Amino acid sequence: MKRICIVSDTHHNSVYLNTLRNKLMVMDIQMVIHLGDDYSDADFFLDATWDVMHVPGLWTDHYMDPEIPNRMFSYIEGWKFFLTHSREKTPYDLADDLNPYEIYHQKKTDVFLFGHTHNPIISYLEGIILINPGHLKSGNDRGHAPTFVIAEVTPKQMKATLINFLTDSILQEQVFFKLSVS
Repeated sequence: MKRICIVSDTHHNSVYLNTLRNKLMVMDIQMVIHLGDDYSDADFFLDATWDVMHVPGLWTDHYMDPEIPNRMFSYIEGWKFFLTHSREKTPYDLADDLNPYEIYHQKKTDVFLFGHTHNPIISYLEGIILINPGHLKSGNDRGHAPTFVIAEVTPKQMKATLINFLTDSILQEQVFFKLSVS
């Protein structure tokens, strides 16, 4: 089993980033996925023992750098994950950027991870698992408390847990089963 922390929209909140890092130290995490805003915020996790994957948010110079993938696929325990900051194509996309609309509607992934809206989501829609971990920008942003997701992934199932950052309470938990194990 791989335990993953999924986080997005940290917006340089170093206090929250340090607090999250400390929380993860006691949670047996193997990987951190950061979905942008801001790309360099993932550096808070690089010196730990975790694997770190990240994509940039729309409002940074990193998004315009063709050397840094704005969207990517990753296989984790046999599940195909798609990482993007925005759920949709944007005017800021580079010519070679993957089109999230096509990835989703052509069912090219098992798990579609995105941020940008600051609205946390764990859902299963049209055969795709959708996860937006929310934000860690401030105490309350756009009507949502700061949140993150812990995903426990095995070849046969994935449990996604949405956690309130301030209270450590579980806001939502859902288990998904892989229809075919590759």
